Amino acid sequence: MKKNGVVFIIYSIIVAAYATLSLILTVEKSPVFWTGFGFVIFSIAIMGLITAIATGKKSSAFPIEISIVTLSGIYVVAVICINILCGYLLKAGINIFVCIHIICLALFAVTTLLMFITKSGIIKQNNAVNGKICEMQVLIYDFEKIKTKLIDMQGSSRKDAMSLIDSLLDELRFSDFGVSVDVSDIDSKLRSKAENLSSEVENLIAIKSKDLSSMELMVNDIKKAIKDRNMQIRLMSSNI
Repeated sequence: MKKNGVVFIIYSIIVAAYATLSLILTVEKSPVFWTGFGFVIFSIAIMGLITAIATGKKSSAFPIEISIVTLSGIYVVAVICINILCGYLLKAGINIFVCIHIICLALFAVTTLLMFITKSGIIKQNNAVNGKICEMQVLIYDFEKIKTKLIDMQGSSRKDAMSLIDSLLDELRFSDFGVSVDVSDIDSKLRSKAENLSSEVENLIAIKSKDLSSMELMVNDIKKAIKDRNMQIRLMSSNI
């Protein structure tokens, strides 16, 4: 709200300054003058509104928001240039003058609309990426928790078990990343396998067993599932 208030004050000052100078310096206030005057006030108001929208809420499409604000500034300059060139220098008739302004406004409106659509697409894509990253982090965390349990293992078994989990985590961290593909079924299986592996580790610790063959089999099975996941992402991505 404070930002919007500051934006409103700044653009109100700009409008007041332009209106004052324009009314004082212009002797003959013809229909062309009043039309151009109205378009300038309108363009500044539009720029203020767009600036308030762009600065009101942080988003992941900040660069394109800056581009939209810049475009609105260019539109203000274009309106002023039309007023000077067509209204003062060429003395264009009111019909031609209005047509030129409408064409300029239409171009600005279409371009701005396309940029807002692009912004929406960027935000949607970034949200999807962040969601996938979050899901992957949760999956990695499930296996990280297993690693912390290995502290209770004794002797060389702990070192061997640590190596198995580290290799599994490396396989997972460097696995393929799919934004536009759905691999939730495999991710669910991996979470289930993580629970089974965690139970196996707890059992080995409870019975103080040094035989890690069953744990190794489970780790290899999870690695295979990760590779299947990578393959599915590649195949589905190639078909998009």
